[in-house]
Amino acid sequence: MKVLFLKDVPKVAKKGEVKNVSDGYARNYLLPKKMVQKVSEELLRMKVKKENAKKASLLLLVEKEKQWSKLVETMKRISFSRKASNGSLFGSITQKDILDELKKIGIRISCEDIIISNPIKKIGQHQIILVFPQTKVQKNLTVEIIKES
Repeated sequence: MKVLFLKDVPKVAKKGEVKNVSDGYARNYLLPKKMVQKVSEELLRMKVKKENAKKASLLLLVEKEKQWSKLVETMKRISFSRKASNGSLFGSITQKDILDELKKIGIRISCEDIIISNPIKKIGQHQIILVFPQTKVQKNLTVEIIKES
């Protein structure tokens, strides 16, 4: 019997695979535990359609990341204005703060993709790294902290 695996089954198949298994194994074990679904032409078409949509969205994301990478190259720096005393900030600039600034200019990445080597707690310029996960590109960006008057 040809089945589509809905869950990983050790030593048999991984989720999403279509395989032939014996009728008894499918009827008595896999189907009652909802680990598989009988394959029909409709199901195969839906699976192919879903895979194609996933590939298309991944290609779209790769293109967007290339555009964002070029935008970061042209931009070079982002600035923050914060209250400070003696050159030290009250608090620090976090990944979330940087992420919010990047979203304002149209760059959509996650906090995990922003690498800050040292905490940003002083006025001045600090280097961070932006990682674009799909294209595996890393870009340096300067974060400039200005004392709020």
